Amino acid sequence: MIEVRQARYFIAVAEELHFGRAAERLQMSQPPLSQAIRHLERQLGAQLLERSSRSVALTEPGAVFLQHCYALTAAAERAQVAAAQAQAGYLGTLTIGAVTSAFSEALPAIFGSLRAERPRIELRVRELDTTEGVQGLLDGRLDIAVIRHTGNDERLRSDPLRRDRLVAALPEGHPLADGDSVDLAALADQPWVWIPRAISPRYHDELVAVCRQAGFDPEPRHRANSIHSQLAMVGCGLGVGLVPHTSSQPPVPGVVCRPLREPAHLVELAVVRRAADPSPLVTARVARRVRKGEEKHTMHPSNGFAWSRQELTVDGVALDVATAHRGGAHAPILFLHGFGSTKEDYTDIANHAAFDGHPVVAYDAPGCGDTVCGDPTAVSIPFLVDTAVAVLDRLGIERFHLVGHSMGGLTALMLAARHPDRVLSFVDIEGNVAPEDCFLSRQIVSHPAADGATFLKGFIERNRRSPAYAAPLFASSLPHKVRADAIRGIFESMVELSDHGDLMTTFLGLPCPRMFMYGDQNASLSYLPRLAAAGVELAEIPQCGHFPMYSNPPVMWARIAGFQGKVPDPWW
Repeated sequence: MIEVRQARYFIAVAEELHFGRAAERLQMSQPPLSQAIRHLERQLGAQLLERSSRSVALTEPGAVFLQHCYALTAAAERAQVAAAQAQAGYLGTLTIGAVTSAFSEALPAIFGSLRAERPRIELRVRELDTTEGVQGLLDGRLDIAVIRHTGNDERLRSDPLRRDRLVAALPEGHPLADGDSVDLAALADQPWVWIPRAISPRYHDELVAVCRQAGFDPEPRHRANSIHSQLAMVGCGLGVGLVPHTSSQPPVPGVVCRPLREPAHLVELAVVRRAADPSPLVTARVARRVRKGEEKHTMHPSNGFAWSRQELTVDGVALDVATAHRGGAHAPILFLHGFGSTKEDYTDIANHAAFDGHPVVAYDAPGCGDTVCGDPTAVSIPFLVDTAVAVLDRLGIERFHLVGHSMGGLTALMLAARHPDRVLSFVDIEGNVAPEDCFLSRQIVSHPAADGATFLKGFIERNRRSPAYAAPLFASSLPHKVRADAIRGIFESMVELSDHGDLMTTFLGLPCPRMFMYGDQNASLSYLPRLAAAGVELAEIPQCGHFPMYSNPPVMWARIAGFQGKVPDPWW
């Protein structure tokens, strides 16, 4: 049986067609790699490579085997990510128990939040009473219970979900039903419809305490197993009841509910979990998501962009981030621009009807455009990822489509790897996923300069003379869009991550739908077949090099819209 390690060795040799470069890429010496490939050929009984003193070439069996190696490594990477996602609480089954009244108001928001936050979690739901919920948590049959407040139990953690006021439930025609409010003491001698203590001890005790404060102990004549059945029995004229206000809505036929003259409140529902739970699904963060209910983002509908500045502090550095954003009812889209570009690269989205209704966020990265950075030398790819998280949190965006170009593509990749549960889809526009992608950023090594300003001057001239599509246009705006002091930190971190960060594994391991976009001038990138074999949608933009937003924006926007349109919208 072929091992994943062997497949990765062969992929490196097949793509490099040079044992020395392949060994360097694998961070190993050449002799063991050569021995491993010969052992693999003996194991398969097939010659995979044609070797000479000057060249290495794939044989026909080698070319066929390479495609299967791509599939094998992609499957291994998916398995690794799935295990990590399960450990982090993004995969698995979550069993929730809830009392009847929770289904009418609290649970729809809870389920919407969980589906949006952790769409790959399978939900299993049971209706039960509070006592069953507590027992289900303690014996492991439930992960989370939405039940009546359980009070102090060291084995459980209880977070209030909803406070409510009590109302008197009266049969239609009752003498007190015509008033605006009811004196609870006036009901002391009435026949009571009551929920037994065994079903919900804490809830029962709170209601008894309210009655005692009014000067009497209630004497139940009829017993119901839920508030729903309690109200139905009141509607039948069997007696009166005391219920939470929210449980009385919508009105029950035959029942009139009136507020108490002396208001009484209680914690009607709580989110309860085990105090010590080893399951990664049942964490405080998941419980908070349940308690929080449906997540709302703070954007407001608008046909155009709002231009604003976000004052932030990232890794101890003060930022004043120039931002363009608009609102909408669908899933938001976050754009991260490339080096030497700005947020304006993406505001043309307003002219494309396919994106109508989607909130859009674009901002100038620190070191670029109109954003003010307190320390440009602190800027690097990790810093840019932290900045993206800070902007998203400031704007109240939890889940989003992600689009990044070049430097922004690498930033987006690291952002998606850090928060895979937040990314609905990822369009990588020539962002770094392999060492060969550093043809611009590696100039910080190949063309050293005494300072950032000197390097930038030479960088501009080299791009101005480049035959690539839009390169001179890119070069002409660099003096106005880039802070020279930020270049070294950005470029050196891009080279370091590309050479040693195993970005390909990270990209292929993302759980969201992925597109890799590139200009036809870059169609010779060696890893494109590997991306396709791993299920990445390839988008080759005609008459284009590294800058599709300059060279061929209509095709770029059409491909992004078509790709994102295939992803279910959790807001719709």
